[in-house]
Amino acid sequence: MSRRVLFDTNFLSWFCDNQSPVPFIQDDAHDTLTDRFDYLLDRLTADGSEVVIPTPVLAEVMCATSINTAPVLNLISQNPYFRLPPFGQRAAEEFGMLFRGQHRGSDNRNSFKFDLLILAIAKTESIDVIYSSDAPLRQRAATLGIRCLSFQDLPKRPTPPQTAMQFPVPPSKTLQ
Repeated sequence: MSRRVLFDTNFLSWFCDNQSPVPFIQDDAHDTLTDRFDYLLDRLTADGSEVVIPTPVLAEVMCATSINTAPVLNLISQNPYFRLPPFGQRAAEEFGMLFRGQHRGSDNRNSFKFDLLILAIAKTESIDVIYSSDAPLRQRAATLGIRCLSFQDLPKRPTPPQTAMQFPVPPSKTLQ
């Protein structure tokens, strides 16, 4: 069975506009977020993973004035491994249970609700990993036992093993 992963707003936004600033520190001069992200997509595609985009995530991206939304919509509609699940009755019930059971703290009320909508969809869709750099969402996901990875957590593409330099071998002299 393939994995199901979820892209939060910051991952979907960066995927469509990789010029936006995100929390990422290079390991070395050759380490780039573009390379790590490409490697993630290669791995997800290779193992047949499904990338779930919750409708609240799409709504947040569509509200961003700095993002050209056409590539976002094209990306989702033209890639069979991207899917937008409906926010149906199961997700609504899950949201209600999450909302009642969470301490609201000093969070922005709207971001708090969006995070819970995303987590409700993650639970109803049996998500294996959430990709997000949103600290409150990551903390809430952890309390629900859902693995969450940030930009910094993306693995680097393995470097191919170095082979010894091949020197030409002189032709062997045969006895005649």
